[in-house]
Amino acid sequence: MSKIAPQVLKQAILNILEGSKKKKRNFVETIELQFTLKNYDPNKDPRFNKTVVVPYKIRHNSKICMIADAKHADECTELGITFVTMDYLKTFNKEKRPVKKFGMKYNVFLASKNLARLIPRTIGPGLHKLDKVPIPIDHNSKLSSKVDEAKRTIRFRLKKTVNINVPIGSVDLEPEQIIQNVNVASNFFTSLLKKNWQNIRSVYIKSTMGHSYRIF
Repeated sequence: MSKIAPQVLKQAILNILEGSKKKKRNFVETIELQFTLKNYDPNKDPRFNKTVVVPYKIRHNSKICMIADAKHADECTELGITFVTMDYLKTFNKEKRPVKKFGMKYNVFLASKNLARLIPRTIGPGLHKLDKVPIPIDHNSKLSSKVDEAKRTIRFRLKKTVNINVPIGSVDLEPEQIIQNVNVASNFFTSLLKKNWQNIRSVYIKSTMGHSYRIF
């Protein structure tokens, strides 16, 4: 169960949404959670790289690209989903700069399951370093549903720092929708820690260009 006080969370979200209305941007701001840990040593305690699916989208417009085999390429064309083939990846020749540029263009990558293991062999560890390991999709899954799920997926990857930031929604969502995302995400994240909420020093929430608010 979340240790974040409901009223504190709601007020912070209302402040963020009000602030975004006062200062109009030429883009829809993303809202993120910022966790700081305590009594947790990433060099000794378990690190992790886990995902959780929240109820609502975590960005206004997630840029998704699929690394597709022939069958998935046809499906992507029908659904209007951006895709590339393995032949395209081979043109990078494992050079870091074009791989990084490719990785930075998109928020999420999907991959035909039969290609997933071939990707790092073809382009190296570039996508992994960007925390954008492609999500494998088999042909028994409905691609449109997997794309929707990808738009609601948050990745928690603990590296060598006690700080971790994740997108949690956007300012075009309703307050209650953001609250639900926060609660699901924070409960999942704390479940990965040794002592759950006892390992959390602080939690802040903020929009891309707005003020940050402490909620725990």
